[in-house]
Amino acid sequence: MFKSLVAALAIGMSFFAISCGENDSDTIPVTQFNGVVHAAGGRAASATISGNKVVNGQIANGVGDVFQSSMSNATGNFNFSTLDYSGPIHFSTDTTPSLTATLASTPVNVNTPLALTPFSSVVTQVATNAGGLSTANINAAKASVQTWLGNAFDVYTTIPVDPATNANADQASQAQKFYQILIGGLARMANDLNKTNAEIMTDLINDASDGMLDGMMGANPITDIGPTGFTMTLAACTSAYLTNESNLTVDMNAFNTFTT
Repeated sequence: MFKSLVAALAIGMSFFAISCGENDSDTIPVTQFNGVVHAAGGRAASATISGNKVVNGQIANGVGDVFQSSMSNATGNFNFSTLDYSGPIHFSTDTTPSLTATLASTPVNVNTPLALTPFSSVVTQVATNAGGLSTANINAAKASVQTWLGNAFDVYTTIPVDPATNANADQASQAQKFYQILIGGLARMANDLNKTNAEIMTDLINDASDGMLDGMMGANPITDIGPTGFTMTLAACTSAYLTNESNLTVDMNAFNTFTT
């Protein structure tokens, strides 16, 4: 079971339809993902984003199962399109570690935001641990991770504030600010433990791989990550990060459904 990280803290894109590929009689449904690759150290530029269909709970690589890849720009943003597909889809990056997002279904004929972050990657790991990337496992994993994060934002569709442009954070939503604060806390935790950002993200994903955030990967302890590393310790690091980011002030009263 995931414990609520937000409770430990003790602090308080719209969709629109599009169509293209029209001819005299047909319209091919197109989904446009407007995404961002956001690692612990900030936005990841020049990252290659791959998209695969998920078939029978497995990431598929056969003919017709792999979508055309995309690459993030200098600010970590990318666009990714799918044609005439509504099934489960898995996104991954070529970064270290690979940042992923596994959706139980693909929105059809819309523009939709997508965040590839360490926390979206946790959903994939939890679902995989539960027996594979079935629709039921993906939905259950996402619900579990959302509860751990206090339902303060959606790990897939909330785009975190870009830490390189925090001066414009007043234009962001509370959810976007909170997502960045949490990712910033992860980077602060890496610094406090003398780890790289890549190492702390890998630790988080590995910790979640057995379905428990307890500082263990199965029966093996994760170096320097205690049983409350990604709950109480991360909460403290997030609070410390927040004290140095005046532009990211969040109204915790906006999130009054936090659970313990």
